Amino acid sequence: MKQALLILLAIIPVACYFFFKSRASKKLWQTTGICLGLVISPVSFGILALKAIPLVGMLFGLVGIILTLPHDFPGYFMGLSVGLAHSQGVLPLQERVWVEVLNGIFWSVIYGFVGHALDKRQKG
Repeated sequence: MKQALLILLAIIPVACYFFFKSRASKKLWQTTGICLGLVISPVSFGILALKAIPLVGMLFGLVGIILTLPHDFPGYFMGLSVGLAHSQGVLPLQERVWVEVLNGIFWSVIYGFVGHALDKRQKG
């Protein structure tokens, strides 16, 4: 159940979008992309945890697997390369937190660049 609370992190990019949209910001998609990148890995992990719900949970679990697979490995491999994670077995909580921090940094840069490209496209 605690992992399902990770889905509440999805409120952050939505709130960021509406905040910057109301301000008529020229960097709407860039800031929204950065906020989305910071939370996409824990949110996808939380969606994966919904597979325990009877009937519709398997559908949520499938969506969670599809989202978790590409969003989880960059932080894990960065953690391995700098010594913050080990390669044997399940990661303990301390290492998992560092993997998620590295995922947040990585995906916020990626989604920030995508948002920047969208902002430039809308301006031009």
